[in-house]
Amino acid sequence: MATNSSYPNANFSQLNDIEENSISLMDIIHLCLDHWRWFVLSLFLCLTAMTFHILRIVPEYTRTAEILLKQDDRGRNVTGDASAVLADMGLTTGATNIDNEIYTFKSPSIALEVVKSLKLDIEYTMPGTFHDVPLYKATLPITVEMPDLGDTDAVYFELSLKDDGTFKMTDIVFDKEELDGTISGKLGTMVKTPFGKVKVNRTSFFDTAEARSIKVRRLPLDIVAKTCIARLKSEQLDKKATIILLTYRDVVAQRAEDVLEAIINTYNTNWVKEKNQMAVATSAFIDERLAVIENELGNVDS
Repeated sequence: MATNSSYPNANFSQLNDIEENSISLMDIIHLCLDHWRWFVLSLFLCLTAMTFHILRIVPEYTRTAEILLKQDDRGRNVTGDASAVLADMGLTTGATNIDNEIYTFKSPSIALEVVKSLKLDIEYTMPGTFHDVPLYKATLPITVEMPDLGDTDAVYFELSLKDDGTFKMTDIVFDKEELDGTISGKLGTMVKTPFGKVKVNRTSFFDTAEARSIKVRRLPLDIVAKTCIARLKSEQLDKKATIILLTYRDVVAQRAEDVLEAIINTYNTNWVKEKNQMAVATSAFIDERLAVIENELGNVDS
């Protein structure tokens, strides 16, 4: 029986072709060494772009606070005798719903009150090397009052402070419409502008603050309130405990602390107001029922 000897020769030929076409590791190394300048240049450009991107990012700070919701031995919220009487009568449960309280801290009403109390609708920044630097309290030399603006109005302008106590307003934008011209005024004096009266006041840090060119931006109250809610996180630390952890992030550490404190104070104020209203309503309900019972007893006695 004849055998075909062409197959082994074909296999050897294929192996030779693979060896001729294959690239060894040393070839790759030599190829890279021949073009090392391009690799170094690419690495330098990537590191430079990454560094520039990081420097342009405004750092954010996080502050936390823990809230303890007190309850009595039966799991009821400690409110007062009137609500406790209703709870014992079965008219109300009186129990604290932790999930409800968690959402209450992020309610739009509390956020709106915090925005108004801290005047968060007006932001102050000064030009920096890579990004605008936020100004707050110790770094803020002035504050701006704009009493004629509505809750939904938005204004932006740049403020230049002079050593003689005067200022100039430029690059004015009111409700997305650019306004021509420059407005000059004196610190502490009301100035008329196309969007209403404006008053620039000194702060106690006027002489120590470094900012003399300030960007002022006033945003609608509802937008600022939504931003506060987005930056706030409320959660229960332990399912067996009535402790709520509040976390707030901001580009200014001190402002984050002030916002958390204002949220807690507003929550406590609303809580006391609500319990007082409940106590008044409970007292009125009890007095009404007593009057009905007294009338019925009087009829029975007659």
